[in-house]
Amino acid sequence: MTPHRQTTWKIASSAELRWQVWEDQSVVYHWASGDTHLLASLAAGALRCLEKEPATVEQLLALLPPSSRDTIASLLDELNDLGLIEPVVP
Repeated sequence: MTPHRQTTWKIASSAELRWQVWEDQSVVYHWASGDTHLLASLAAGALRCLEKEPATVEQLLALLPPSSRDTIASLLDELNDLGLIEPVVP
């Protein structure tokens, strides 16, 4: 898990995302890697927020359905591992 909860996250520079959305699930195609990911609604919501603007865990907590800080932090770590998001470098 990322040790810095104040990290600001953004969509990865190389990530051109293509979406297909159903009621409670979304599929996102990551153009750069050629990978397709099935996302639960919380993960899709976080990615959609980050498409609009970079955000921290705390900012996402205010924008997404009720979740714990640990849940959001873990989700961001997973999205980072998939190459969909990256930390903003000051």
